[in-house]
Amino acid sequence: MIVTETKDRVLRQSLIASELRAHEQEVLHRLLSVEYFKAGEKISDSGRLSRDALLILAEGQIRVSALVDEEYFSFTLEECGDIARIATFVGTSVTCVEARIEALTETTLLTLERHQVEALLYRQPQMVYYIMRGLTRYAHRMARRYTEKGDEIFRHLASVI
Repeated sequence: MIVTETKDRVLRQSLIASELRAHEQEVLHRLLSVEYFKAGEKISDSGRLSRDALLILAEGQIRVSALVDEEYFSFTLEECGDIARIATFVGTSVTCVEARIEALTETTLLTLERHQVEALLYRQPQMVYYIMRGLTRYAHRMARRYTEKGDEIFRHLASVI
């Protein structure tokens, strides 16, 4: 019961499910797994998740530190519905992403395996399209969020110099 409620709550808030019809949400619901992590636990090194699994935050906080094409960055996800591992989920084996993901607090994640979504391509292509469209909208929202934070930091530094 708790697992079902967790999935329902996250899917209501996540952009990847925002355009799905009720029967498509039921399919996605069945594909999602729920994983629990303790504060300080290394999610990326846990061995419980495949490298290309999409991670959707249900509760808690995670820090993602990554080296992408020789450029380092780090960010914290803390809102229900936030998504990690988009690059490896949509990428291929040639995508050069080395990420460390750590639970900062007790954390609950929903996971979605890439192969599960790929298996839907021939049976339910519209569903896959809406999931990928939601991922794109989420990535754009995150880019705007971090651009705004960068602009805010720049304005603050400019005001004190």
